[in-house]
Amino acid sequence: SDVTHIEAKKTLDVWRAMGYTHAQERSWQLEFNRRVMHGELSEILGAATLETDKLMRTLGIIPAAKAQLANYPAQVRAALEAYAEGINGFHATTNQALPPEFHLLGTKPGRWEAADSVGWAIMMALDLGGNWGAEFTRFSSLQTLSTQQLWQMMPAYTGEAPATKVDLAKLYQDLDVYLKSDAKSDAKPNVKSVLKS
Repeated sequence: SDVTHIEAKKTLDVWRAMGYTHAQERSWQLEFNRRVMHGELSEILGAATLETDKLMRTLGIIPAAKAQLANYPAQVRAALEAYAEGINGFHATTNQALPPEFHLLGTKPGRWEAADSVGWAIMMALDLGGNWGAEFTRFSSLQTLSTQQLWQMMPAYTGEAPATKVDLAKLYQDLDVYLKSDAKSDAKPNVKSVLKS
């Protein structure tokens, strides 16, 4: 199979060419990702994706991406702008047939903005942070449980040892990471509500 090689004299030309190539090879994936983070899937997929659209708009992925982009160094903003120019340039000038998904859904590629690249990084972080609930439960439980009790309550995968041999309960206590709920008492934190979720 072919491997694309990009050569250029200017860095921004590399970014532009990379955007062009990504659009050439992955235009449906780019469009789908853009619609996901903008909360615009229902425009082409109907009611089945309405809750996803509501969630993405509620999370404010694009406003967060725009805020982050505004604080990036000028050189990074310029690179992301050039990348977006490459994507949009491909769509504006190509005679190449669009992938079948566009035809089946009766749509065309939307305009890719620099903030969309930042937005997709946020989406990746959201996706990769999917175990935060389990991590928070472990962290909260160690306020009252020993590390050994924790691994009994939340064992590793079958046949595997716990993720670490560190005495996490002692580590967190030594680091003094837990807030005291009442300065007058030795009150033990209420973990019941955490364990139910």
